[in-house]
Amino acid sequence: MAQIANNVRPVSHTIPRVCELTGYGPTTVWKLIGDGRLDVIRLEGVRRTLITDESLVRLLTPTSQPRRRGRGRPRKTSAT
Repeated sequence: MAQIANNVRPVSHTIPRVCELTGYGPTTVWKLIGDGRLDVIRLEGVRRTLITDESLVRLLTPTSQPRRRGRGRPRKTSAT
């Protein structure tokens, strides 16, 4: 992730910064927020949404879990 002076990682990132870091577009980032896959910080009285660095790292860290199949009809299996 992004490193700033003195090797201190930021606590949070703006939506445009997350787009730069991940290569995702803003619509995808907002969908990930809506799905609960990214944690956000919203301060009262401030019109800015910040994404926590921890949730961004968690999203981008590969997991050993198999990927879920997409929607649609399941494939036929051969009967033996």
